[in-house]
Amino acid sequence: MGLAIIPTPGHTPGHIAVHDEAGGVLVVGDAIVPSARGRGFDLLPTSEDLPQTRASVGILAGLSFDTLLPGHGFPIIGGAWEELTE
Repeated sequence: MGLAIIPTPGHTPGHIAVHDEAGGVLVVGDAIVPSARGRGFDLLPTSEDLPQTRASVGILAGLSFDTLLPGHGFPIIGGAWEELTE
């Protein structure tokens, strides 16, 4: 199917994201959540290892995607990479 499994430890040790590069979609689960401020993203305070979570978000920011599907909150459709890297 062309999906890439991206290890994103931090929230939990075995956490993953799923990237569909051809479709421009990134499913991040609980690695990050849309910010309550309206733009950008936050780390879940319940993450087991916040420094590792930040490192995982850095890896996600290096991917190519336009749509982001978090485990909580609404999907970001269009311009999601720009919001993640702000």
